[in-house]
Amino acid sequence: MADSNDIQWFPVLTLILGFASSAILDLWRDHRSSEIKSREKIEEREYLAKQRQNEFQFDNLIAAQDSIGKFLRANGEAHHIDEMEYRKSKKWGHLQLGEELNQRLFDENALLNKLSSRIQNEECRNLIGELRTLHGNLNLAKSQDDANKNIIAMAQIATRLNDIIGQEIRSIPYN
Repeated sequence: MADSNDIQWFPVLTLILGFASSAILDLWRDHRSSEIKSREKIEEREYLAKQRQNEFQFDNLIAAQDSIGKFLRANGEAHHIDEMEYRKSKKWGHLQLGEELNQRLFDENALLNKLSSRIQNEECRNLIGELRTLHGNLNLAKSQDDANKNIIAMAQIATRLNDIIGQEIRSIPYN
């Protein structure tokens, strides 16, 4: 038969076991909740970093598109000046460019170099490099024919670049 002392301890023992199991369960839930919150914070930081990266790439590509247009415009002006002078003197490339145009060419070339280094698309970076090389060739052209070939090649590359940059911009997710 059960001793009355054993019966008195039973409720106390179940209370202690219930309290201990409840405490263990609470600790486990807290730990699990903490893990979930930590994982959510990491995911949020990664998401925000990706958003900033996408915004940076978007802004950079837009700036590169604008810079390419200005670069081509300045090169076209320089080429036009050489063409007009050639018609007068029949000598190619001996005229010095004005300071303002020369500075614009320098500034846009430097800006394109900087922007190109930030673009993720390798083909785009390579085409900008080719465009900048053709700019150098255009400035050093020994004949009208060589200069014309360079300016035409620049226009073709610029068209391809514009297409690639447009594709890159469209591929950037907006959230």
